[in-house]
Amino acid sequence: MSTNENKIYTIKDFYLAFRDLKKKQNLSLGQISIRTGLSKSFLSDIMNNKVLPPKDEFIEKIAKAFGVDPDYFFEYRIRRLTDFIYENRDFLGECLKGKLDYQKTKKSKGNH
Repeated sequence: MSTNENKIYTIKDFYLAFRDLKKKQNLSLGQISIRTGLSKSFLSDIMNNKVLPPKDEFIEKIAKAFGVDPDYFFEYRIRRLTDFIYENRDFLGECLKGKLDYQKTKKSKGNH
């Protein structure tokens, strides 16, 4: 786990982070099911890595049930980052182009 501005994050796969929180908080799947409104069988499949990490809306419910921010989960953060990159692809493309142009200019000036 790592922290940033007093927030706790994990880099573990979702199912492992889920298992760790469940064990640390001594919660049963039934208790988590009641807190999230998700079925025990679905939660069991998550915990046993039988399904891909759930949709963000389910991660948000699970995070709330455990008392953590959804950003605690690596997959949630990755999705936010992917969305950001996609939404800002033109700007980021220009930034990369500018960086490459700068490096070329710097390199050519250094050779003279």
